[in-house]
Amino acid sequence: MLAQEMFETGWGHFGGLVTPEHHNVAGMKIAYPSEADLPEDFEWFNSWSEGIRAHANHLATYCGATPVLGPNGEPIHERYYVVMSLPWAGTVETTDGLSGKWSIREDYAQVLHEGLLDPLRNI
Repeated sequence: MLAQEMFETGWGHFGGLVTPEHHNVAGMKIAYPSEADLPEDFEWFNSWSEGIRAHANHLATYCGATPVLGPNGEPIHERYYVVMSLPWAGTVETTDGLSGKWSIREDYAQVLHEGLLDPLRNI
């Protein structure tokens, strides 16, 4: 998750369509975004902890894990249910399976590994 969050936020500097005010650490889109790729096409969360929980739950759709409600019963974000309806939901077993699914980039997993995960293994 941390590797994704660092990549998606430009190491916490943001600088793209998603701003720090979104509290969206993973560039998750709303349930039904426009095709224009606008700032309003991305989820807004009330806090960093809610954004991080949403990221964990979003990843849960990819690998088949059970989502977690917020500490005060906050619901699962809508995009979770959109992804759960896809035929490949719950089938991703490694970061390699995120390529072309989490991102349209076919090299998404390679970017995560080369830029973030592999260097950590050498510490």
